[in-house]
Amino acid sequence: MISRAESEGSVPHWRRLDNAEYDKQLRIKLLEEADEVRVAKNREELMSEIGDVYEVIDSLCALHKLSKDEGPINNFV
Repeated sequence: MISRAESEGSVPHWRRLDNAEYDKQLRIKLLEEADEVRVAKNREELMSEIGDVYEVIDSLCALHKLSKDEGPINNFV
C-alpha cells in the first residue's frame, strides 16, 4: 500500500498497529471498499474494487486465523 501511495505522488505516514486496532481499521476499510464497489461506474472499476474487497477480507482472515476452506467463507471466496 505504501509503494502504491508513493507511486501516486503521496507521502504516506504510517504506524504499527496492535491486533485490535488493525482489526478495527480493516473493518473500516472493508466498508470503504464496499462503498466503492457500490458506486463503480464501469466493469473495470468494479473489478478493481471487488479485488480491493477481497484483499481486505484476506487480511481479516489472516488476522483471525480463518481458513477460506472452512465454513461459510468457502461458499463466497
